[in-house]
Amino acid sequence: MEDELRAKEEVREQLSSAEKRGIQLAGELEELRTQLEMADRARKSAESEMNDAADRVSELLAANASLTSARRKLEADMNAMQVKERKEKGKETDLYSAYRQYNSTTKRSDVDHTGLPANTPHLPFLRINIR
Repeated sequence: MEDELRAKEEVREQLSSAEKRGIQLAGELEELRTQLEMADRARKSAESEMNDAADRVSELLAANASLTSARRKLEADMNAMQVKERKEKGKETDLYSAYRQYNSTTKRSDVDHTGLPANTPHLPFLRINIR
């Protein structure tokens, strides 16, 4: 009978130990499930942030392409304006040269065939006599 009691006591201890181990494992299992849920939420949040970042990158790339296109257009317009300005300056230079040439021609023509300047009012008698 003592053997039986001892055997029953051992079985109760084993049962108690197994129950404690079962409770401990159930607690660990619950903790792991909680950690798994937290990791899943963190993964979903990271995926959402990654998608948001990808969308932002896409928007920035589109804006960059638009700005690059606008810059190229402005550079082309500026180059066209510079070419036009050079042409106009060339015309102005040509006009100025023509004006200077005209002036020098008219100044030379102020001296008539007598060799006297045309704007010499005090010498009209010389002009009349020589002609």
